[in-house]
Amino acid sequence: MAEAVTDCAAGRDITVVDVGCGTTTIAPYFNRLARFVGVDIDPDVVRVLKEQGVEICETRDMPALKLEGEGMNAVVALYMLQFKIDDHFFNDVAKLMKDDDLMFANLYRIPDERKQDLKTQAEKAGLCIEEVPDTLLSPGRQVFWAVSKKPDAAAQLARRVEKGLGGLHKTP
Repeated sequence: MAEAVTDCAAGRDITVVDVGCGTTTIAPYFNRLARFVGVDIDPDVVRVLKEQGVEICETRDMPALKLEGEGMNAVVALYMLQFKIDDHFFNDVAKLMKDDDLMFANLYRIPDERKQDLKTQAEKAGLCIEEVPDTLLSPGRQVFWAVSKKPDAAAQLARRVEKGLGGLHKTP
C-alpha cells in the first residue's frame, strides 16, 4: 500500500493522515514523507502518541485539520471501517482531500450490506471508489478501496495496489 501511494505521488512529498491509527504508526513505510498525522477516537491513544511526539488529533477534530502545500495527501484507513463511524466521516475526509489526493482503505470481514452503505456515504461525499479484491492476505474476507475525488486517480491507485499484490504472490 505504501509503495502504491508513493508511486502515485510521482515524486511529490506526501502527507499521510492515518485514520484510526492506534498506538503504532505506518509512517516508516512511506518514502518522501513530509508529514504524518494520526487520527484516533480513543483519547488514551491520542495521549500516548502525543507523548511520543507524533502529530495526532481526535477523530472529532479531523475537520479542523489543514493539509496545505504542493505535495500529495494520502488518507489511510486500515482495519477501522468495520467499526461504527460517524455519518459525516466521508464528508470530513472529502474536505481534507484535494482533487488528486488519495485514500486507501481495507474492508475486513464487512458484510455486503454494510460495505454498500459505506460506499454510498463515500459517493455522496464526492469520492470515487475502485475496489481491489484481496487475492493474497485474506482472500474472500477482505477488499481494498482506492479512493479519490477523481476517478482516474482512484483507478491509478487501484492498478498499483493490484500490481503490488501480484508481486507478493511471487515471493517465496
